[in-house]
Formats: sequence, C-alpha cells, structure tokens
Amino acid sequence: MAYQKDLLFNYIKFNILEFPSQEILKNLHFKKDRKLKGIDVAKYILSKTPCTQLKLQKLVYLCFADYLCDTGKELFTDKIYAFKYGPVVDTVYKRYKEYGYKPIDEEKNDIDSKNISEMPAKSRILFAECGTEKLISIEKTLKKYGSLSAADLVDLTHKDNAPWSKSFKGLGKLYSAMKLDTIKEYHQYEEL
Repeated sequence: MAYQKDLLFNYIKFNILEFPSQEILKNLHFKKDRKLKGIDVAKYILSKTPCTQLKLQKLVYLCFADYLCDTGKELFTDKIYAFKYGPVVDTVYKRYKEYGYKPIDEEKNDIDSKNISEMPAKSRILFAECGTEKLISIEKTLKKYGSLSAADLVDLTHKDNAPWSKSFKGLGKLYSAMKLDTIKEYHQYEEL
C-alpha cells in the first residue's frame, strides 16, 4: 500500500503536466479515510513557508490546536509532547532535528517550482479523512502565525498557564504527552 501511495505522489511530482494513465489510476486505491500524520502537516507547511526546525514544530502544534478548537477533533494521529523549547511532535522532530537552527530545505532540493513541491503535500492532506476541512484549517493557521519568527512562536507557546507550561516536567525528565483537553481549553479563546 505504501508503494502505491508513493507511486502517485512521485508521478505527480515528476509528470505534473500529464494526467496519470488509466493503468496507473486503476492500480491505485484511494481511501478518503486515511489518517493524517504530523509529518504530512509539516511537509505541507514547508512547501508554503521557510522554517527552521523550531518554527516548524510550533506551526505544526498551532495547526493542531486550532483544528482541535474549531472541530473538537484531532488534526493528526501523533501525540504532542512538552520538550524544552515547547510543544513537539516526535516524528517531525526526528525527521528534521539535524537542521538545528538552520532553515529546512530538504523538501525542495530537487524541485524547481514551489507550486509543484506543494502538490504532493497538499494531496496527502486532501486524501485524508476530512481532508478539505483540515486543509482549510491549516491554511487559516498559517495565515495567522506563519509570518512570526521562531522566537515569537516560542514566546507564544510558553506563556503562563499555556498547555506546554502545564505539561513540561523540567530538564532531565521524561517528556510527557500534552493533554487534548488542556490544549483545547487554553487555545479556544487565544488571540494574538
């Protein structure tokens, strides 16, 4: 199944001007109930705006929080943990931690056009359960927070009584998962 999904996204990425043949389409099984993962959201964000690993983590978290507040549902299946510098999605952290404070450029290395690099990431979201609703929410969050710096986003997520401050156990301790009700309760009325 993973091979089939990647086949379509690679086809879109490299043959964007041609419609997939009937042969390719009949061998693909689209499921609109696909569960979204944090890495899917991260890749989409990277296709829209330049980010360091720190900024990316905060934007992924804020996308999750906004969607949770608007719908009462989780944006993606990954848990969010309280790390030293704020909320972190572990799979996103593991994928991009090597960049440290440098901008992440890996997602665009082999692509000339920003629009083409955005399509596979957008498609993964659209083909997920409630995909259109999720994409609209992500776009709204990026419009709201995308222009802020990583430092501004850290300040925003580290405010007193924010879900991170209630979950972070201190340096040297195990990281704890942030509770959904705490995230929703705090961000429900948040304004910039």
